[in-house]
Amino acid sequence: MPKVLVSTVINAPIERVWRTVADYNGLPAWMPGMKDSTIEDGKKPTEIGAVRKLGMAGSKDILRERLEELDADGHVITYSVLAGPLPVKNIRTSMHLRPITDSYGTRTWWQREFAGGSGAGGGGPDGPAWCWLDTNAQVPLSVGDPVQPGGELALLGNRPNPYRGSTSIDFILPRSSRVDLEVFDLQGRLVAKRDYGTLAAGTSHVSFNAKSLRSGIYPYRIRVRDGSGTQTLTGRMLLER
Repeated sequence: MPKVLVSTVINAPIERVWRTVADYNGLPAWMPGMKDSTIEDGKKPTEIGAVRKLGMAGSKDILRERLEELDADGHVITYSVLAGPLPVKNIRTSMHLRPITDSYGTRTWWQREFAGGSGAGGGGPDGPAWCWLDTNAQVPLSVGDPVQPGGELALLGNRPNPYRGSTSIDFILPRSSRVDLEVFDLQGRLVAKRDYGTLAAGTSHVSFNAKSLRSGIYPYRIRVRDGSGTQTLTGRMLLER
């Protein structure tokens, strides 16, 4: 069975990329050419076997795809095409995500398998495979739905990353807490410190302006203080001038 494999690096933490691609009913928000999406038969978008019906921009064609795998721990989503205008059959598509630890980016693999026709090179009655992954596309990566208080303290990373002037660092607070930020150079020297006061529980963020810093990788530490003590979150951000 012929295969198409494309990979690229997305400059965002894997947690944020996964939130976007794992939303099985949210493909039109980031995939060019898709107009709308509906999950059939009242199933949940996270349910294996759920079928989404996709409307295609500028066309009356409908694409129907069935969710085959949704692995949150391994960051893998797989689906098969049931019906659509593509000139091939038995199409199965997977997307795999892996973190890049030195830059907090995400390596993304996109793979498609399909049954070709009887002609030379897989052509013939079923035709060739037409598919692509635009590595220059700007994929909107949001923090997602607000998290209710009472969850676990978690760092969601900064966006954009790399950045040129200002960046937003996103995180989840289990309860109302006082938050401050320390930024270091690669020699471990403190180069910036910010006190953001007390922030409400749930999904939150702070903004950091690096106007006095040079290009480079900067480790940072967020200190979170509440009535039970102090906790820290650590990450890295890439500044480009």
